[in-house]
Amino acid sequence: MRKLSIVLCLALVIAAPVFAQGQAEKGAIEIGSAIYKFDDTFMTGVKNAIVAAAAETEAKVDVVDSMNIQATQNEKVDLFITKGVKAMQINPVDRTAAGVIIDKAKKANIPVVFFNREPLAEDMAKWDKIYYVGARAEESGTMSGQIIADYWKANKATMDKNNDGVLQYVMLKGEPGHQDAELRTEYSIKNLKDNGIKVEKLAKIPACGTVLRVRKRWLLSSLHRATRLKLFLQTMMIWLLVLLKLSRLPVISEMENSCRL
Repeated sequence: MRKLSIVLCLALVIAAPVFAQGQAEKGAIEIGSAIYKFDDTFMTGVKNAIVAAAAETEAKVDVVDSMNIQATQNEKVDLFITKGVKAMQINPVDRTAAGVIIDKAKKANIPVVFFNREPLAEDMAKWDKIYYVGARAEESGTMSGQIIADYWKANKATMDKNNDGVLQYVMLKGEPGHQDAELRTEYSIKNLKDNGIKVEKLAKIPACGTVLRVRKRWLLSSLHRATRLKLFLQTMMIWLLVLLKLSRLPVISEMENSCRL
């Protein structure tokens, strides 16, 4: 297993399997690419970038929609294998189920590059033609936390209106169970604590796809009614970290493990 811990580089996603396969045959190199679902805004951008990157090479990429169903993605993988693709790019529906795909690919001797959702370490270790392209989520979380820590320290006199010395926050996080969302959440708060800042979590809410727009409006409405808002900061990642400092905020129910309203 070779883990490529970098920000998603689509050219590498296309090229890496080819190199792993050996010297490419003349003509178009066919690659099968399975996205966990097309109606995810971020993954739609990734899909378009894959197609654009392939257009600049001799590679032909067949990008398919797994419709957020692991069984459907497994069927797509079977189809890729039947078609005899040279390599596969997989954005897993369920990272814990990637072992089945790896077993299929290994049997067919077709290299696989997973991206955005990293399979379990034991699955990645099954074969030396399995790759992962993704970001170091710990660093992203730490950087986010440091930005907030710097802002808090520079503006504490005006932000801490009730003078309790505690930074209360609401966490809008990414998909529950997604390793990057979990690590970014953990390390952003860890950084605040490492900076000596006392924190208090008021709520943690999954920010899942289109549901986010509804919840965001609901949250902003709740905050609008709060009388002593001190800080509202939103990151520019697929996950959102919202920090605020209030004298007192009405109780918000926790919805940590569900993307339902």
